[in-house]
Amino acid sequence: EVAVDGPKVMANASKASFRDADGLAGFEAAARVRIERLRQELDSDPGLAERRRRSARDRAAREVADRAAAAGRKLAALQEEKKKREKTHPQEEAEKAESRASTTDADARMMLTANSGFRPAYNLLVSATTGTQVILGVEVSERRNDTGIAQPMMANLEDRYDRRPKR
Repeated sequence: EVAVDGPKVMANASKASFRDADGLAGFEAAARVRIERLRQELDSDPGLAERRRRSARDRAAREVADRAAAAGRKLAALQEEKKKREKTHPQEEAEKAESRASTTDADARMMLTANSGFRPAYNLLVSATTGTQVILGVEVSERRNDTGIAQPMMANLEDRYDRRPKR
């Protein structure tokens, strides 16, 4: 017998890092402006120490731009998922807030955690034997709830151990 559960694991992101489409576009634009300004400053300053410092700032600005782009891709995927769900559950989806993605950790999702607060997190999916509590499989998901996770986890166990659990 195998049990499957999905405890939440906190993500390395803050609530403030989540932005909607408009906020994300502004974040990306500001990053591009900063990169261009830093490049211009770097070209005009021949000092080695100053170039190193500015190179570090330029690299940090590129990383911010890269994270913003990753968040944009994740936001597009979340919006596409929402459109699909609207076909089968229009009323439930209409009641939900607009999709947002984190610019710190694009894969994190806002989830209700054990402390009854909403925080950036992942769902850690664990399958284990019920008697001896041996862990058979672990996966990380961005799904907020455990609905529908048993079948994929059982397929994973079958692939890994060449047999399905009896129950």
